[in-house]
Amino acid sequence: MTIRKRQQKKIKANIFRILALVTALVLLSISVAGCFPGKAGMDRVKEINAKAAQEAELKKLAEERAKPSTAEKLTDTTKDLQETLGELAKGKGKMGDIRAGLMALDRLDGKLQKEFRETENKIAKIGAKKAQRRHEKFVSDYEEKMDKLTDGLAQVAASETGAERQKEAEKLSTYVTSLIPEEKHQPLGTDLPHRNVDYQAGEPVLGSNISPAYMAESPSLEPSSLPRDPTSDDLTETVDTKQTEAIQELAESLDKDPIKIYEFVRNTIVYEPYYGSRKGAQETLWERGGNDIDQANLLIALFRYSNIPSRYVSGVVEIPIDKAMNWVGVEKPYVAAQVFTAAGIPTKAIVRGGVIDALQIEHTWTEAYVSYSRYRGVDEGVTGHAICPPPGQIMRRQ
Repeated sequence: MTIRKRQQKKIKANIFRILALVTALVLLSISVAGCFPGKAGMDRVKEINAKAAQEAELKKLAEERAKPSTAEKLTDTTKDLQETLGELAKGKGKMGDIRAGLMALDRLDGKLQKEFRETENKIAKIGAKKAQRRHEKFVSDYEEKMDKLTDGLAQVAASETGAERQKEAEKLSTYVTSLIPEEKHQPLGTDLPHRNVDYQAGEPVLGSNISPAYMAESPSLEPSSLPRDPTSDDLTETVDTKQTEAIQELAESLDKDPIKIYEFVRNTIVYEPYYGSRKGAQETLWERGGNDIDQANLLIALFRYSNIPSRYVSGVVEIPIDKAMNWVGVEKPYVAAQVFTAAGIPTKAIVRGGVIDALQIEHTWTEAYVSYSRYRGVDEGVTGHAICPPPGQIMRRQ
């Protein structure tokens, strides 16, 4: 082999070595880049980690919410006691179940008292005096009812004869029934293919199919289907206007006075934007909040227990945008419109001068048969009592 050929072969070998080295360096750089990503890669990693942490937190919250609360456990225990007392009143049942119920009540009472103290500390920390007074009243009512229940159970357990035990059990069973809260409304049910319903609120429907009775042109005319005079239906108790013990006690404390009842609902029940009747009168009272229909449920329950005929009226109202923002606690007009629409409430924004000036929404209110004297500007025939609307029943946010 000549010197020239050997030199050419050596050059080719060196070229192959260089190419192999370059390839190795490229592969190494790709591997290092994968292990140590740049800014975009780091941001992506952070985003994935944050999303995973958020999903874990949401899962934890969902698991916590799925667990029955102390109050729910107390309700279940009370239901079990009601069943046992019912059996004892019939001469059946076991006294061991009463003793077990007393022990369960004692454990749950200790947990609730701890939760009450924690809530009290939170309220004190933010300085909410009105909320503190409501909390103190709630705790006082709870303790009074719990003492009455435990004393009654102890009396049943101490009964010497079967007849005496039956009598005490029957009397206590009636009281326990009044302690069990109404079942919460499930407006959509749990057997739907999709739980999260996408409401298509649409715009409110304007028309004159139903007119309030107080808008009649004269006492002799009846507008549409609403009679001017009250009917028996205006005093009927319904599933949404249950006259529970709490409702009755409240009406009595307000002297069954329509003005005091109206002012109570107006000043203590906070407006919550959602569509339809979900809570009923009792739960609206407990939670001190509800939409227009549930506030009307509470108002009507109080009116009807007080022997004041009352009824629902539904229609479309136009709300000044500043008032609508106050209702839902927002500071921007378009956000207020979005809140009502997202809640499934038929809503239409009224634009004047290039800005949202008001909202038209479907709304439910009440009218009641109350004292109404003749005075200037009122038809001659309107005297004594008449169907009248409250001046407004939605509480302003503080």
